[in-house]
Amino acid sequence: MPGFAAGGDHAGGLRRVGEHGPEREYTGPSHIFSAPQSRAMTGGGGDNSLVAELVAEVKALRAENTLNQRAIAGFSAKTVRLLDRWEGEGMPIEREVVT
Repeated sequence: MPGFAAGGDHAGGLRRVGEHGPEREYTGPSHIFSAPQSRAMTGGGGDNSLVAELVAEVKALRAENTLNQRAIAGFSAKTVRLLDRWEGEGMPIEREVVT
């Protein structure tokens, strides 16, 4: 029965765990991160490059989301103006194009 104190890939099935002494767990396939890897991912010491990368990605997504929200607000305002005009003036009439 495999143990994963050093982390690694688990194909699934029975494995040894033990936060409170010897325990057994049955799971599907998974990846186990070691204690040092887990600390690094959460900024608890060691290599914080993953944390910095995640923070940068979240900031980029926020900026992109802000741009998208502004675009949606602009389109919504234009739609409201068109609907207000339609309600006041009626359905737009197709006009003949003079060439």
